[in-house]
Amino acid sequence: MRCLALADVFRAQGVEVHFVCRALAGHTMDLIREWGFSVLQLRAPRSGETVTDRRMKHAGWLEVDWSIDCTETIAALQAVGPIDWLIVDSYALDKAWEQTIRRNVRQVLVIDDLSDRAHHCDVLLDQNYYHNPRVRYQNYLDGSSRLLAGPQYALLREEFAALRATLGKRTNMLKRVLVFMGGADPTNETSKVLDAFENPALADVEVDIVIGASNPHRTSVQKRCAGSSKWRVHSHSREFHRLMGDADLAIGAAGSAAWERCVLGLPSIMLAVADNQRHIGEAVASFGAGTYLGPSAGVSVADIVASVEACMRDPSRLGVMRQAARKLVDGKGAHRVSLALFPRKLSIAVVSDKDSWLNEFLPTLIDSFRAQGHIVSWVHQVADIPAGDCAFYLSCGQLARPQVLARNTNNLVVHESPLPLGKGWAPLTWQILEGKNEIPVLLLEAAEAVDAGDVYLTDQLRFAGYELCGDLRREQARATLALCRRFVESYPWLLTDATVQRGESSYYPRRTPEDSRLDLDKTLREQFALLRVVDNERYPAFFELDGHQYVVRIEHRRIPEGG
Repeated sequence: MRCLALADVFRAQGVEVHFVCRALAGHTMDLIREWGFSVLQLRAPRSGETVTDRRMKHAGWLEVDWSIDCTETIAALQAVGPIDWLIVDSYALDKAWEQTIRRNVRQVLVIDDLSDRAHHCDVLLDQNYYHNPRVRYQNYLDGSSRLLAGPQYALLREEFAALRATLGKRTNMLKRVLVFMGGADPTNETSKVLDAFENPALADVEVDIVIGASNPHRTSVQKRCAGSSKWRVHSHSREFHRLMGDADLAIGAAGSAAWERCVLGLPSIMLAVADNQRHIGEAVASFGAGTYLGPSAGVSVADIVASVEACMRDPSRLGVMRQAARKLVDGKGAHRVSLALFPRKLSIAVVSDKDSWLNEFLPTLIDSFRAQGHIVSWVHQVADIPAGDCAFYLSCGQLARPQVLARNTNNLVVHESPLPLGKGWAPLTWQILEGKNEIPVLLLEAAEAVDAGDVYLTDQLRFAGYELCGDLRREQARATLALCRRFVESYPWLLTDATVQRGESSYYPRRTPEDSRLDLDKTLREQFALLRVVDNERYPAFFELDGHQYVVRIEHRRIPEGG
């Protein structure tokens, strides 16, 4: 499914896509053809054919020797001509297969999430979350391989991101649950969940059960649900995302579907039905986006009942998980991977308030982007932001709703504080008032919550302590423009090194003209920090005396040497 999601994006960009599949039991070649893609079919294993290579835990999944598979794959590829990218998604293949096959293709991308074997590839993609993905793969990649790692590259169909932007606000009441245990569900975890919903405490909950194409228990599940007015069975289809959009809670395998649920802000109760799913379940739970019950063999019906009841007793749990899930994944990963493999000039929007002081400096940034061949729009209303690759919200105080954020693959803001401390308004000004002269500058994703997105790049502002408003702004503009340029130069590769905000948040309030008031009972020295940040034209310093208001303007002049 993740390869189909990526293939959809490739096809929309004019790339010719073929799938190479072996005719193993439970294959999904018919589904691939239904989606309109060519399949280069490799033969089924012959009777008595065995895999002698035991170097890898999953080598037997190939059901033929890797060298035979490689030879037959090369022959299949030669039938369609030169290959720009070969994308390999198999736990049964490693460096030996990849080294051999890359002599017949230009570049190789490997999809992995186990980090249990060496690879020889141009790019490795792991769409799961890890605190330090580069360390995870440092012993399995050579120095020439590049890494795309994290849920920001999760390969999800475009329908998920589109639905995310239009979903209405959900209540925290638990009325409808979606159950999906993956395409096969060999241990019939679906029936275990249905056992849980036979508990009288859950009798009023409506349940949608999705059965994968390879599920051997389809008939028994359908018969069981036929006698219930609240249980509905569905086949896994391209409308699956709509069922997620209608649900209040999901119960499912902690596989790739976990990222689909997160995109739509769907809280989930997860079980691992395979070893490679354990980390996904743990990661989603650590972000507060779901509840992970552990490997399915150790999960009882009572465990499932207790988890659902917990959401019913405390509906706020659903709201907390929903917000955390939406923050974790945005559904645009396939576009980022496509851009990494087939680089092109970017479509960039720069958004600033019409009366912003930063507008004096932005033409320099825009001209530099255009000189590199990028298509750049400069707008002053968020409603006017065009669809594209990146939107930079620079000195923009307007709220961008999910429908607006959905127009661009990445939405960026620049913020001057050590986030998550100092979220909110005018962080540079507030910190100068606090007596600070070394202030971090962060470029981060514009999340739906204020200043809550992942951090991509950092810089540092350093002041001597004498600088006034104009000096502070010039240095702030320099750092802002430099971070934006660095982001574009390294996009989308730098997303791998994104830093997730951790810890307690603090917030600065919006400043008003009243905040420029001087206190006549304090000395100038005591109020010099305030004089440093006042804007002589827009928000000048002032004081009141005997019913009159007096405006004070401040300038900095250097004292001549010897003067």
